[in-house]
Amino acid sequence: MQTRGKNGATGIVFVAIVAAVLVTAGMVGLILRQRSAGSLNGNPEYQGIMSFQPGTSDEMTSAQAEAASLDSGMRGEARAQSVPAVAGEPRPVPESDVEKVEAPGTDGAEIQPPETADPSEESGNLFEQPSVSDNDAVKQFESLNQSIGTDNAADPVAGVGGWFDAPDGAPSLNNGFIQEVTPIDNIGSTGSDNCTWTWQLIEQRNDNGDQHPEYLHVQALGVCESDRDGNPEWRLAIALDVELWDDDSDGDISALNGTVGIHETIDPNDDGNVEVEAYGAGTLEMRDSNEDKLPEYFALNYAAEQSFDMNFNGIKEYVRAIALRGVYNDTDSDGIKEDAYFGIVFYHTFDVKDDGTREYQGVAGVEASTVDANDDGNNESAVVHIAAYDAYDNNTDGMPEAQRGFVRAIELKDANSNGHPESIGFLQFAFAALDWDSNGVQQYAKAYAIEASATDASDDGNPETMTIHARGIEILDANEDGNPEAVRGVEGWINATDSDSSGVFEKVEVSLVAGAALDLDSDGIPQALAVAVLQAHAIDVIEDGHPEEAVLEVAAYAMRDDNEDGNPEEQAAICVRANVVDSNSNGFPEEANLTLVAVHTVDNSSDGVPEAVGYFAARYLATDSNDDGNPEMKLLEAVGVERKDADQDGNYESNKTFAMKIEMIDANSNGIAEVVNIDAAYREILDNNDDGVVDGQAWAVVHYHGEDTDEDGEMEIVDFWIWVHRE
Repeated sequence: MQTRGKNGATGIVFVAIVAAVLVTAGMVGLILRQRSAGSLNGNPEYQGIMSFQPGTSDEMTSAQAEAASLDSGMRGEARAQSVPAVAGEPRPVPESDVEKVEAPGTDGAEIQPPETADPSEESGNLFEQPSVSDNDAVKQFESLNQSIGTDNAADPVAGVGGWFDAPDGAPSLNNGFIQEVTPIDNIGSTGSDNCTWTWQLIEQRNDNGDQHPEYLHVQALGVCESDRDGNPEWRLAIALDVELWDDDSDGDISALNGTVGIHETIDPNDDGNVEVEAYGAGTLEMRDSNEDKLPEYFALNYAAEQSFDMNFNGIKEYVRAIALRGVYNDTDSDGIKEDAYFGIVFYHTFDVKDDGTREYQGVAGVEASTVDANDDGNNESAVVHIAAYDAYDNNTDGMPEAQRGFVRAIELKDANSNGHPESIGFLQFAFAALDWDSNGVQQYAKAYAIEASATDASDDGNPETMTIHARGIEILDANEDGNPEAVRGVEGWINATDSDSSGVFEKVEVSLVAGAALDLDSDGIPQALAVAVLQAHAIDVIEDGHPEEAVLEVAAYAMRDDNEDGNPEEQAAICVRANVVDSNSNGFPEEANLTLVAVHTVDNSSDGVPEAVGYFAARYLATDSNDDGNPEMKLLEAVGVERKDADQDGNYESNKTFAMKIEMIDANSNGIAEVVNIDAAYREILDNNDDGVVDGQAWAVVHYHGEDTDEDGEMEIVDFWIWVHRE
């Protein structure tokens, strides 16, 4: 929200805060000197400003709830254990014999803090918590969980990445997006700005007559205008209602209650029609009973709304609003807050067609709180939440054609307040969804979630457990029949355990699942499918940074079934396992073992009998029994088979086999192999007319034996021969 005088643009939020600070710091004397007759309680403009409530409050609340639903149910029990209480109710205003006048019309301007001592089951005061099932995209993501999928090459949503920008037809000012403009650049260039203030003393108490009132209640109305010709191009009205307490009459304020309201109008083309209008209202409460300039309680609330009607037809093309609250308690006034809270929400909405409906709305909020109950400077708990949601509903039927949301939460708990949190939690979640025919069924959706946590039960700064869990999914269901044409997803975990809290993890585990599926005719039977699984772990019981065992396993499978009869035309699978053993944990493994198996089949006739089969397996083994880093033995073995039976009669037209073995011996483990053996064989058998009688065959055999008797790197004894045969 912008205001402008001779010196340029100034934010209304800033004006409100400055006004409150000026009243607190030294405006009492000015107020006393500028009393005027009459009561501002009877001034219509004053009353209108002070009774402001955001006109978009219902829409804003609805959008906040939608954003909150992203956060609901994502942390479960872990969240309930870690969310702290936030700042409580304000301390009572010091008692006075003087009847006080209530400041009018401020109820709607505040974001109230949580009223309970333990709001662990709530997300906080910025967002009310509906069920997660209220959000279709979130529900779809959660229900599919580990579903797998792939992209459709003809994905009709591939080019929708820019939908979050200003929608087509959105109002534009000065050739720019409406949020970015200041449509009054020429105001004040030739005219003059005039400000007038009217002050009203409502009540004061000064029992000892020492010029330091024990209680003072004043109201004020200030009006500033920039006007060249009788039609103000800019007008700002500020309403104040302030109560001050100085119980010991020493000139230092012990308590303050202040309310400020603002009304701004802008007529950039100076035609007498207001294109931009803004209202704002805020409250400031402060208690400093011992007057040491360290308030025991402080609370600031602010809410404002700005609307644009650039063609002044009575319909607001764009409205934006902001609300914030900051509050803390420092009961013993030592400068260390026992609890503190800050929250801010921004909301905006477009009427793209300028017809009185709202096609677009967006909301974003941040809240943070800390609790330091024992007042030692170490927070027992701290929480930061960030959430945002926006949606575009072109036909305004309540079913957005495009929507997306984002949540991030960080939570910390240090129950014994020693500076080492017993638990830390992190969550990040985002989704986007499209429903281009606006029937409530999403044709496209994608989402991801990342959760991480660490626990330190021994409270020594070394977590005993750390966990990361990540999920992601993308779905395309263009015909909305519940059978996605394309889907893909991934899910993974990382777990680390340090049971004795030494700072070295004894065990680390990693798991990952990823997959994709394609169902182009959307009948629920995939024509293509692929899935992969990875698992790995490392064990370091000795805790010296050298795992005694490390294992990696990977398996993958893919298939193609074009006619969807359950007999895939093509299948492939691979499995890999690696295992390293270092039992004395000196960094030199005694054994390293790697195995690989792969299979490929082709069944073009889709009758369940493959026309072609391929198989390959390999193994590598290295042993280092004296554990000096030089293996005494290395062994590599491999075998492969390929068979073709085009007419599937059991007679192979082609049958190929391959085998190989390589062995290296370093008996004295000095890094130089004394013996190297290589043996390999290949054979091919042909039955071209498929009659069961061999038409031709060929084979090749390779043998190599080498000995390095003096271990100088050159073989003194070599036995090498190759045998090739064809018939």
